[in-house]
Amino acid sequence: MPEDFSKFIRGFSITSAGVVYTSLIFYGSALLAVNLLGPTKYGLFSLAFMVPNVAIYFLFMGLDVTAARYIAHNLGEKNEEKAIRCAQTIFLVRICVAVLSFCVFFLLSEPLARLLGEDITTGLQVLSLYISAYLVARYLMAVLQGYFLIKERTITEVLVNTLNFVLLIPLVYLGFGYLSPILSFLLAFLFSIVLSLYYLERAGIPVFRIRFEGIAALKEYLKFSFYVYLSDSFHTTYTWVGIVVIKIYSMPVETVGYYRAMFSITNAILIISYGLTIVLYPMLSELNARKEYGRLSFSLRKVIKYTLALSIPAALGIFMLSQPIVSFLFPKYVSAVNLLKILSFRMIFLPLWFILATALLTLGRAKKQALLSLFLCGFSFVLSLGFGVFSVEGIAVANTGSLVVTVMLQYWVLKRRIHIDAGPVLKFCFSSAVMCVVVWLILQGSLGDIAAVVLSSVCGIVVYSLCVLKVGAVLPEDIDLMRGALSAFGRFGKALEPLLDFAQKVKDL
Repeated sequence: MPEDFSKFIRGFSITSAGVVYTSLIFYGSALLAVNLLGPTKYGLFSLAFMVPNVAIYFLFMGLDVTAARYIAHNLGEKNEEKAIRCAQTIFLVRICVAVLSFCVFFLLSEPLARLLGEDITTGLQVLSLYISAYLVARYLMAVLQGYFLIKERTITEVLVNTLNFVLLIPLVYLGFGYLSPILSFLLAFLFSIVLSLYYLERAGIPVFRIRFEGIAALKEYLKFSFYVYLSDSFHTTYTWVGIVVIKIYSMPVETVGYYRAMFSITNAILIISYGLTIVLYPMLSELNARKEYGRLSFSLRKVIKYTLALSIPAALGIFMLSQPIVSFLFPKYVSAVNLLKILSFRMIFLPLWFILATALLTLGRAKKQALLSLFLCGFSFVLSLGFGVFSVEGIAVANTGSLVVTVMLQYWVLKRRIHIDAGPVLKFCFSSAVMCVVVWLILQGSLGDIAAVVLSSVCGIVVYSLCVLKVGAVLPEDIDLMRGALSAFGRFGKALEPLLDFAQKVKDL
């Protein structure tokens, strides 16, 4: 395996380790916030957080992706000076946007609270500072990503999520109510700014030193970032369409809490695509700069294959276990089980949305990706208005259905640009179906919710893994790639190699 490509494999493996940990922390934080706050306070938090969460991706202006893309592209062309000038120029723009956004959102806090019809002015004021901190923190991590400092970026991400989790509990018990998760987010991202600057300075990347590259270069960056900006912004707006429609139909604030809680559970699947796209952006940009299209196509096919191998069984597993999961982890939300069942199918297509969006943005199809994001947002809103007349479950169906249609369009557009395929989808579906049968049989027993979830999860993973190996969905090259990934963890990775040897024996039987 060429050394430059093995670098990407090691990047994937390091990110994956961080992703596993982050996913556990994500579920832990969601579990704490949902249960400690309850439907009413969690609904207030969701309403307050909706405004900055939508605004942030408009304020990003696509510059994070632009920085990661151009830095990696310039490094691929062996132009390190241009790479650092790019980072410093875009950082200057980001600082200006962060300061201006704080001033605007702080002044708008009270009228926005009146518009939403809830007493959340204080929350919106604190969130105005959170917006500025988040903008700067995410940009610095994008620079780490562009320079392929994946280990440092992963450590920063892990520590941010850990700090957010640790701070949440005392803030709730100190009586901050719906402000608790907002304050924990703010403090965690302020910490990440300090840590990211430390890593960049240690690597000799003086991004904090202000230098303007010139109008011509800025115009080039902004031209690309405009489409990234549209894509991210409209996708983020799509994630809040359900809440908007709930408010349009004057449903109770508890309904917002129910919907958003179940939505957040299924959003955890993003951990898969998020970890992959961290490495995918600089990887595709560098390979595209070198015009190594064969390796680029190979990489994309593998990423799509591994994503589906994880997302299909995860979605069906959540669907099958929705009742015991909610009863066990979210007892106050038992009446929202049907919402979770419907939204679980998003888990198949949501990671694909981000993988395909990354490919389209970096391979010259940024404009089409922006239009697809706009289509997703508009189509979801129209469907939600129509189906929302019946119930909040109708809004969930609309949200899921619009995502499925748009991902199919994404795949069609990308396939016209480069040779890709979705891999052995039918084999993954067959293996997942066998897993579901086993889970269903376990659920027929008189087990408690905890036992049902744990036993079903363990048996389901084992059965699915064996089926995937036996039906030939895993190729010898996949096992070789896994060995390369384990090598990034030294002795710990070496200790896990017997698992791959066992997998190879099962496959050869």
